[in-house]
Amino acid sequence: MTNIYNILSVGIIHNQEEDVWIEIYPPYKEAMLGLNQFSHIHVLYWLHHNDTPERRKTLKVHPRKNPANPLTGVF
Repeated sequence: MTNIYNILSVGIIHNQEEDVWIEIYPPYKEAMLGLNQFSHIHVLYWLHHNDTPERRKTLKVHPRKNPANPLTGVF
């Protein structure tokens, strides 16, 4: 069985020196109604510049690319 997921960008994360913020694209701003009532949010992101078919085959790594660290599963 194959699951297919569509991932859509609803905003962009900005990072300038020590300031980090999320800009939500205008079509999705209404979805933020009531968000200020919560103390925390979960932000899911995709490192799209680091995504290639070859890298998706990687299942085990040495953390921080340091061979002194034990080989560990990516999950």
